[in-house]
Amino acid sequence: MFLLKCIYKPFVLIFFLLFSFIVALATILAKLGSFVWGLFIFLILVILINTGMHHQWAEFIVAFGFGFASFVGVAIVMGLGYVAESINDKLVELLVS
Repeated sequence: MFLLKCIYKPFVLIFFLLFSFIVALATILAKLGSFVWGLFIFLILVILINTGMHHQWAEFIVAFGFGFASFVGVAIVMGLGYVAESINDKLVELLVS
């Protein structure tokens, strides 16, 4: 059983890393409409139901942590892109005038 858990845990972690990537991608693509948000909510519900049925709360906490960290990372990158774009626009206005 211990060997099974040693093999099983990395696959669970890889699955949740993939899930956090999907969450970050859904956050980026949220401007496409309600379908993406519906898919995102569906994925959250599937993970919650699967976690609740198998009592894998530690994996859920890890997945939530990775998902939240990826969300914060995407928000920071998008915010820096917006700041850089606005600074670039102001510099172009100063150079043109």
